[in-house]
Order: sequence, then C-alpha cells, then structure tokens
Amino acid sequence: MMRKFWIAALAVMLFAQPGVAQAQDGEKLDCVMVSATPELKTSMGKAMEALGRGADMPGLIRQLRAVTDACATKWDFDPDLYFNYSIGRLAREWITPVLRRASVDTATVDRFYDFGPGRANPEVTTVTPEQAKSISEALQADGVDVEKIGIETWEVMGVYIGATSIYWRSRALLTR
Repeated sequence: MMRKFWIAALAVMLFAQPGVAQAQDGEKLDCVMVSATPELKTSMGKAMEALGRGADMPGLIRQLRAVTDACATKWDFDPDLYFNYSIGRLAREWITPVLRRASVDTATVDRFYDFGPGRANPEVTTVTPEQAKSISEALQADGVDVEKIGIETWEVMGVYIGATSIYWRSRALLTR
C-alpha cells in the first residue's frame, strides 16, 4: 500500500462582498469554462486523468493558453495566474467525478488538506508518507476500502490534490 502512496505523491509533483461583486467574479472566473471548446476541455481532462500519457500535452497547453490569455486580457488578470487557476479548475472539474466513481469523496481530501472557501488552502507540492497514511485513514473512516483502490486512482488523487492547491491559491489571488 505504501507504494501506492509514493506514486500518488509523485503525481502531485507533476502537476469579499456578496451580490454583484460575486456575480462579476463568477463571470470572470468562468471565462475559461465558457470560452474553451468542449473538445479542448475533454482532451485536457482525459490527459490529466492519464497523467499526460498518450496526449499531445504541448499542443493542448498551447490551445488552453490561447483561451486563458484571451480571458486574462478581457478581465485584466495576470495571464500566468489565470492560466494556473484554469489548469486547477479544469483538473478538479474533470477528476472529481473520476474519483467519485472509484468511491473516493473529494470532500474527504479537501477536509484533510483544509481546501475550500474560507480555509487555509495550503500550497501542496508533494504528499508525505504521513499525509498519505492520514488520507488513507480518513477515507477508511468514510467507509472506503482503501485496499481496493487501484494505483491509477491513487495517481489521479495526487493530481486532484495538486490541482486543488493551485486552484484555491490562484482563485484567492484573482478575487482579491
């Protein structure tokens, strides 16, 4: 089981006012999801799920960068920051249902890392053995038989953790 955790850890390394103000932030933050074609979002999602194996990652990144640069220009965002946010968001939105199908509730992972609105949202660049053990225990407490989780799911969970860290940290900078 520890081998699964190390692979997940490696996967991670790869990768204010209510009302009108929130609506405007939503429109700005949604730009990538509205502007990217369904084909690009699907290709990016599948590539992230497969850890980039078998995908034309440079081509996909170029396509996504064109979309995020246009959104950044439209909404006066730092292009690199908006690109990072977009990668995190696309990965989270694609990977959450993948993990759910494998009986992994991302809310458990979010609670463990303190990800989410009003939370610490730490920068996560690796999963330590202690964290991997604790995540496993948290999943078990939620009724997940961690011994039945395949290596691919542990890898995808690592991508989710890294993407979620990037997503929340970038989002906070974009909305301040």
